Amino acid sequence: MGKTSRPEWAGLPIEYWIDLNVKEESPLFEILKELCEKFPDRSPQQHIELIVTRLTERGRKDEIGFALVNGETTTDLTISNALAQLRLPGTWNVNWDEHLIVWQKPLTLARRFLKLWSRLAGKRGD
Repeated sequence: MGKTSRPEWAGLPIEYWIDLNVKEESPLFEILKELCEKFPDRSPQQHIELIVTRLTERGRKDEIGFALVNGETTTDLTISNALAQLRLPGTWNVNWDEHLIVWQKPLTLARRFLKLWSRLAGKRGD
């Protein structure tokens, strides 16, 4: 199996598409840093564009939530406000005093597991 047969999304390995490391309250600048280290051949701007695309899709499906951390205060954001903020350059700067966080919604994890399980169970009978 050659390298060209590996599934890709936007020219990157499928792992990039699946694993943005969105877990519990992941600051966006940390996600960006991790991906820059994983895929150093891409510019930070390319990573930002791909992250925004992926988070936009997941946000519209209501799979993730966003909040703005400002000092000791955390404010939940609507998906539309969060998606608008993703386009702002300052969102991607390392700033522990004020930063945007994203998290996987718990029900979505259960839903994804059930979908995966039903696919796997369905393939057993084939």
